[in-house]
This record gives sequence, C-alpha cells and structure tokens, in this order.
Amino acid sequence: MIPDNEVESNSGHKDSNQQRSCTEVTCSYLFGAVCLGWAGIVVYGLLSGNLSQLQYPRNSTGELCGYGNLAHRPKLLYLDITRCAGISPAKGACPTPQICIEECPGTYWSLAQGGSSGLELFCKLGANLTTGISQLVVERTCPAYLVPSRSVQGRCVPALGLAESKIAAIKTEDGGDITADRLSEGREHVIMSVENDGLFAYLPDYWWIALLCFLFTLVLTLVWTVLAKIFTKPVLMTTFVLCPVVCVALSVSCMARFVLLKMGSNANQVDSFITNMSSYWYNMYTWLGLGIISGVPTLFIVLFFIFSSKHIRTSIDITEEAMQAFHSPKLILIFSLIIFLVQVLLILLLVTVACLLSTTGSPEYRVVQACQSETCKNNKTEKMFEQNDICEPSSFTDCTGCPKAQCVFHQFNPSTLGYFLQVVNLVAIIWLLYFVNSLGCLMIATVFGDCYGGNRRAEDLSKNGIMISFRTSCRYHLGTAACAPLKQVSCCLGDTLGYVFTALYGD
Repeated sequence: MIPDNEVESNSGHKDSNQQRSCTEVTCSYLFGAVCLGWAGIVVYGLLSGNLSQLQYPRNSTGELCGYGNLAHRPKLLYLDITRCAGISPAKGACPTPQICIEECPGTYWSLAQGGSSGLELFCKLGANLTTGISQLVVERTCPAYLVPSRSVQGRCVPALGLAESKIAAIKTEDGGDITADRLSEGREHVIMSVENDGLFAYLPDYWWIALLCFLFTLVLTLVWTVLAKIFTKPVLMTTFVLCPVVCVALSVSCMARFVLLKMGSNANQVDSFITNMSSYWYNMYTWLGLGIISGVPTLFIVLFFIFSSKHIRTSIDITEEAMQAFHSPKLILIFSLIIFLVQVLLILLLVTVACLLSTTGSPEYRVVQACQSETCKNNKTEKMFEQNDICEPSSFTDCTGCPKAQCVFHQFNPSTLGYFLQVVNLVAIIWLLYFVNSLGCLMIATVFGDCYGGNRRAEDLSKNGIMISFRTSCRYHLGTAACAPLKQVSCCLGDTLGYVFTALYGD
C-alpha cells in the first residue's frame, strides 16, 4: 500500500501534465509509417484479391464455378475421376476435363443407358443433347458415367459405400472398366488437392467456429475481469501459475501427438474423406506445426517468469492498488470490453487481408494426355511439350499436334509479392495488438497515478476516467505505447543474453 503521507504530500503539487509536451515523437512517426504501410497492403489486397477463389473451384479452362457467367453452377465435376488415380496434385494435373455443374450427381448412370432427362445438368454449359450423347462424350462435353457423389469444398467426389455391382456395369469413354479402388484413388487425388489450397480455403464453411472462439474468449475475459476486481491477489497469483503451465502443457501435448502419429503404421493412411477439416487431426504435420508455433511463445513466457520472478509480488501489489481506483464494476467491464473488441477487430482484419493476399497471383496450366507425335514446342525447355509441362491455353490449343492433348488448369500460384506482404501483414497486426494492449495499460496507469499521485479522487475518476486517461495517454505516451513491443523484445533479449554471459563467464 502507498503511505497516506505520500499521497497527501503529492496532492498539493501542480498537475505535472501542464508542464509536459508530446514525447517519443520518433516512435510515433515510426508507428505511423507502419500503419500507413499496412493500409497500403489492405488497398492492394482489395484491388488484386478475390475472395471467391477461396469459396469456389476452377474448371479446366480456369473459370471460377459459381462466379460470373457460371454463378448458377457452383460445383465441379470430374468427367472421369478414375484418371486422377495415382497422380500427386503437387506433381501433375488430373488428365480429365473438369466442368462446372449445379449439384453433384446422386444416382448411377452410364453411356450404355443412352440419353435421359436432366443429363444436360452434368454437361458443359450450353451443351445440345440433340447432337447425341455419344458424340458429346467423345467431344468431352458430357461425362460417360455418373455415380452418387458428395461435395468436398465444391468438388464432386464419389461417395463412400457405392454398390460394387452397379460400378462393375459402368464403362469409361474408352470402354474401360471402373472399380471401387480406382474411384477411391481418384477421390484421394481431389482431397489432396483441396488440402494443398491451405486453411484459408476452409474459412467460407467454418467461419462460425472462429466466431464461437471469439465469443468464448469474450466471456472468459469478462469473468476474469470481475474476479480480478473482487479477488485481485488470488486471481493474479493463479494466473501467474497457470499461464506457463498451460502453455507448456499445450506444446508438449502437440509434440506428443506428432510423435504418436509418426510412430503409428497408419499415421497418414487415414481416409481423409471423413470431413474436410477433421483430416488435419490425423495429419502429423499439423501437430508438428502447432507444437512449434506454441513452443516459441512458451519459451519466451517461461524465460520471462524465470527472470522476473522477483518482481511478481511487487507487480501484484501495485495491480491490487490500481484495481481500487476503479470503484465501479461497470467501468471495469466497459474498459475490458472496449480493448477486447478492438483486438478482435484487428484479428478479423488480419484474416481478411491474409485471405485477399492468398488470392493474388496467377493460374497455372499444364499439359495432359500428351503424345509422342507432339509438334508444339515448349519455349521454356526448347523441346516438344510433354506430360505435365506448364503451358498457355491461348497458344497451346492451336499449336498441339496430339488429338487428345489439352492445356488445363492445374493450380493457382500466389505471387512472391503476396508471400512477402503476408509476413508484413502479420507483423503489422501483432504490432497493433501490442499497441492496443500497451495503450490500455497506460490508461490504467494514468488513473492509478491521478488517484494516488494527483489531487483527484477515485470517485471522481470513475465517472469519466476512461476518456480522461485516454486523452492523457494519447497526448503524452503515444510513442511509448507504439514502441512497447520493440522495447519488450529488446529488454527480454538483453536480460536473457546477460544471464547467459554471466553463467558462462561470471561477473
């Protein structure tokens, strides 16, 4: 507790803020430059990105299903998905045409049955069935067969548990047989191509999970704030103990899961068709990444508690004194809610900008069904085009000498600038999050200082303390809050290196 005589001796002094001016101008300018740079990244993402690419797949010509002229056809159908069997999406494209359709097929059909009502829904847009279904199959406008399918990120793949007797009666366009194993291998190709798109591709379907996490965090924050007001010292002591314990437990559990999956004989053989997102649960590299991501901050937290253990009790006493400055629980809740909402808004902006940047780049096309008699020359290799060579559809179609060779869409490649801007976007948002947190701490410190070092009472500050402390912090401490992350990192590294050199070389 601060002695009463000190409070009384300080109450007669003139408010020190009247003799101060703006400080840490350099840090303020640096922070302003970072904000302007991040704003430029946002503008670049809005102008160059397209969030529809995360929600809809592309057909063989590179057009987005469910977008533009194909707005009523959001699903992607592989005319013969068995041709995708055994092909790694990272190395080659599936050598079968892919077209946009309205809904995935829900029944069995084969070319031997002839034309039927509604078949035009599974053909290319504008297909004329009066030409004859056999001719349309040869022209690769319509599929030679259909099987019940379900959608995986907009891509139609054969459903599980298909009747083998019905599959055995189906033939491909070349008259080949179809087996359940070939359909399963083709399905795996599609699943792997979806996983290669990254986590951003799942946001349109799983955004509600992130929303629930934010709401849970909000409730937890408000509950913790109320408890900290009532039982300040016990809550803070419990937090100091649980924070490193939970972080270490999280890192260890992730690495243990990684080791368990790696040692298992079927670690990566689990059928990824279970659900789109749940396949990450069975992927050992998911847990390795989470272990590394959680391990780095855990290391800093543990080092911080080790090197600052002597000051924890003092900080708890000071915090307990500061909490007494807020006599209104409603004021504490409002203060915490404002900081939380601002940080949530920044995180949402981070995710939105990251999604936009991930869609900046150019589509990549590759040659499929190439032949030995190819007459079209690849200018990059100075040889004739071969299977899976990168190509340009506009020139390859008129150049190729193979009857079935095509230049089809393979994948979308983000630009190098996009990768760089992703890193800058992440750093800028982390900086802004630290800034908001530091500004909030300075606002609390301002209230604490005015109560115990100034001539105002806590009851007076509780009425409009937020606005008073906000104006004071922005006027006199904006640079301090802006450069707080740099100061914390430099101090932590300096203390760590100091302890290391002392341990190695002595005093």
